[in-house]
Amino acid sequence: MMVRCILFMLCCLTLYCNQSVGSEAQSEQRLLKQFEIRKQWFIDQNILNMGQTPDYINRLVLEDSPYLLRHALQPIHWQPWSNNILALAKKQNQLVYLSIGYDTCHWCHVLANESYIDTDIATVLNNHFINVKIDREILPEVDAKYRLALERMTGNPGWPIQVILTPDGDILWIDSYLSQPSLLSLLKVLSSKWSANPDKLTRKAKLLQNHLFSSQKISLDDFLLPESYARLLEDVMAVLTQEQSHDSPRFLRAEWLLHLLAEYDKTANVEYLDIVKSQVDSFLISPTYDFIDGGMHRYSETGDWEKPHFEKMLYDQAQLIRVLVKLYLITGMTQYIEIANQTIEFVESKMKYNGYYVSSLSALSNDIEGGYYQTTIEDLSRLSDEQPSLFKHSPESKLFSLHSINLPSAKTINALSQLRKDGSPFPMADQKGILSWNALYAIALAEMYSATLDEQIQRKMYQYIDQLNELFYRDGQLYRIVYDGRASVDAKLDDYALFIEALLLKYGISGNSNDLALAVKLSNQMGMLVDNTDSLLLAVDDQLPSMVAMAINAYKQLYLVTGEPDMTDMMTGLMTKSVQSPLTISQLSLLFAADKTARNNRSPYFIGRGKGVVNFVTVGKDLILQINLAGGWHINSNKPLDKKLIPTAIHFINDDPVKADFPEAKRVSLSFSKNMLSVYDSTIQILLDNQQLQRTRMPIKLNLQMCFDKICLLPETILLVPPQMITH
Repeated sequence: MMVRCILFMLCCLTLYCNQSVGSEAQSEQRLLKQFEIRKQWFIDQNILNMGQTPDYINRLVLEDSPYLLRHALQPIHWQPWSNNILALAKKQNQLVYLSIGYDTCHWCHVLANESYIDTDIATVLNNHFINVKIDREILPEVDAKYRLALERMTGNPGWPIQVILTPDGDILWIDSYLSQPSLLSLLKVLSSKWSANPDKLTRKAKLLQNHLFSSQKISLDDFLLPESYARLLEDVMAVLTQEQSHDSPRFLRAEWLLHLLAEYDKTANVEYLDIVKSQVDSFLISPTYDFIDGGMHRYSETGDWEKPHFEKMLYDQAQLIRVLVKLYLITGMTQYIEIANQTIEFVESKMKYNGYYVSSLSALSNDIEGGYYQTTIEDLSRLSDEQPSLFKHSPESKLFSLHSINLPSAKTINALSQLRKDGSPFPMADQKGILSWNALYAIALAEMYSATLDEQIQRKMYQYIDQLNELFYRDGQLYRIVYDGRASVDAKLDDYALFIEALLLKYGISGNSNDLALAVKLSNQMGMLVDNTDSLLLAVDDQLPSMVAMAINAYKQLYLVTGEPDMTDMMTGLMTKSVQSPLTISQLSLLFAADKTARNNRSPYFIGRGKGVVNFVTVGKDLILQINLAGGWHINSNKPLDKKLIPTAIHFINDDPVKADFPEAKRVSLSFSKNMLSVYDSTIQILLDNQQLQRTRMPIKLNLQMCFDKICLLPETILLVPPQMITH
């Protein structure tokens, strides 16, 4: 009976208020029905005991987010975010209380367990506020806005984020975690002041809103991009160096590391490589990298990497794989690829769920942060003879870590893994699938294949991208979230951009035209989303590149594949409305994306406005550079008969020649020349000296010019990173 009474009260305080009593009853029944469907989930998550009837149910029970569902049985009249929230607030002349977090956020759970089950706080919120709960992973554009405001207000953009808005949508107050007494006091004070003098608070909120979101928008044309990008890279290296000695949270900063490694490829400046190796190696031998199960923890609470914060995010695993693959290509150190493989095995075994990969694993085990990873053992020698040389155990932190980046044997790792299984249970997972994070993992697999030509990785990547298509693209609509068998929430900018990139990588390697057709179709839908997006707020990097940078990269790759000028127009449009002044390292990815001359230096390499594609392939034990050209197109041979024509040539980045056996050329007569010409067309295979490539370990330059019967395109120079073949 209590549930039914509270549900009736809830309906009168939500968007159903202006509907009939019959509609209210239908809404009530809908919530009860959905609760019954998900009742076992609440029991499995220890939110509800077997046989227990909840005292409260709110509208979050309808949502496809474990984070929101955890708040569905609280006494607060929570609602999900919608475009109607402010209209409701104006109609009822009430403040809006926003709470933003995510499922594996430790302090989000502390706040919930202290304050959101508290009936005193619930009474104030229910009587005086419209209460909105947001999963930041589902609504990244809403989160980005308030995270930026929190950073500018407090200097700390972490979660949870709590915001109080006026009915006009202006920020009256914003902060992160507050204790229960502090939050209750604040809510009482603000609700009382709003009741007494709403106009005064409205004016105050408008002043704060203008302060928090004031920025100078400029055009990238005002900058010399190479110089600005180089300056930001210097700032990045300074920050990375400082973070090593600071007693404050330290992230791997994988996106920065990838930029530094790309710059090393272009310049051969060892300063870029050295700082990346220093960062990664120190990270890998710390407890923040989990060498037992594989995979990395989200960050360390200290600059020495010794105190991990134990969440494991899918996107972190994908970015770690990308960095390790790149280091392997540059250095030839097999330890990096072994750890990349271990990370893939971890994602496959611990994060796979119903055909996709879960967004994250909690830091908690038995309500103890890091409990699963902490073990007490006095005699390590009984576990492994390798212990003194390869790994260590800290009695203080109860954590294992490596002595060097050499992994112990599988036997030793299995023994250590069993030690964990005998302790605390494995952390719970946020079981929703996020398209952008899953697509990023698919991109990491594609890069792993390009680096190793490992056919097992290739098959895994193909199958997985096809699976994402089936799960997240339904009836012509791309979705962001898959959970509990349902696809929900329209795809965001990052979902479109990263999925398009994954499809293009697969297309370039497999030649499956269906992947290209879908990528082009999705780019049109992404264009409509861009037109309705506040791109200025989404142009700032976090742990991943900014959404705007992702979208620009997707359009750039689409132009390389299709040659369609509309793609460059979309790039230009995004760049002209997405830049804040002054430029900071948080816009590094945007600057890199805005450089139209910059290409991805991984296969597949699209050439000639999509009329050709370059890949490394193997034939037996030979490494082949394969160029596939569309019908009617050709490139000049390496020894053209007409000396004025551009030969196809391969050199190292320092202009030393690469040993290569070119195929026999065709002699043809074309309309623009009176003389016979020596050309390659269709499929061209160039045999490379793999021993020389492995010994030299430098990128190579492919120079060519694509021509048709009556026209020639401009000459192209493509920077290629040769793979290091893996044999099984």
